[in-house]
Amino acid sequence: MKHLRKLSFFLFAMVLCITALACKPAVKELTIPYTEMTWNNNLEDIKSIEGELLTTSPSAYNGTTYVFEKEYLDVIGNIKYSFDENNTLKSIGWMYSSASIDELETLYQRICSETEDSYGKCDLDTANSSKLKNSAVKANFWYLEDGNIQVLLIYAADYSVLQIQYVHPDVASENPNSAK
Repeated sequence: MKHLRKLSFFLFAMVLCITALACKPAVKELTIPYTEMTWNNNLEDIKSIEGELLTTSPSAYNGTTYVFEKEYLDVIGNIKYSFDENNTLKSIGWMYSSASIDELETLYQRICSETEDSYGKCDLDTANSSKLKNSAVKANFWYLEDGNIQVLLIYAADYSVLQIQYVHPDVASENPNSAK
């Protein structure tokens, strides 16, 4: 009888552990709203979806950045796919520039709101940073397990730029606010 009780307790504990693991909330995989591409895609996949290549340039990851025209949020901007030296996709960004700061501010707020709806409150908002509060850059950052998301609005004299960028987890930076 004692063995049966121990075995029952052990089985009950195992079921609890398995249930706890199975019910653990899943980490949300990054979904990039302006492209169907994922970190597993290659340049041929991208060209087949994005169409005509506008330009290339060296990437920050010792590879090449490929730029295509892309509509997102009802405006035409550019999408940039950056690869490393091994032709592995490391960053996907969309950029739009305009002389209208009001237009960019509206788009910035919309992107931040939609990103927050999907991934929760941002980890870093420069509007709340004493160092960057009055700068010509406004930015929100999400530091996620599946990579970083950066939304930036850069003010300039002639025109301003809005950029949203998703960064591969291999090259993503850590949250500067997290405890070490």
